[in-house]
Amino acid sequence: MPADEATRSGRSVLRRLPRFLVDLLDDHHDRHPHARFVFTGTDGGFHRRSNFRRRVWLPALRADTATDRPRINPDMHFHDLRHTHKTWLIEHGVPEVLQHKRIGHKFHGVMGVYSHVTQPMIDTMLTALQHRWEQTQEQTGSTNP
Repeated sequence: MPADEATRSGRSVLRRLPRFLVDLLDDHHDRHPHARFVFTGTDGGFHRRSNFRRRVWLPALRADTATDRPRINPDMHFHDLRHTHKTWLIEHGVPEVLQHKRIGHKFHGVMGVYSHVTQPMIDTMLTALQHRWEQTQEQTGSTNP
């Protein structure tokens, strides 16, 4: 998986993942070895936005007694996940330059010119996200993502 990827705007986005997420994606790939994407429609291609919302997003927000998944805020929007991730980065003290790179935003001004992402910054961020996942698993007693 490429570490950095260009967005539609041409900006680079940091695509480094914590270990738990790599493991979950590996498991997904093992179950679906010929799938080109993670979230797919019935034909194996991308979901249409309306289908993704109806078939994946809205059911994920509802409680599921079969899997013991609790109800999530039904007013939550998919884009809210970006806000949550950004907030977690702030809580973990991730430097602004890495926050901007991770989210795909341009870092303006002098800081944007003279600040650069380093491997120790990335390693610290990934460790913090991994720790957050492990703590959540312990607190909820869940092994489900």
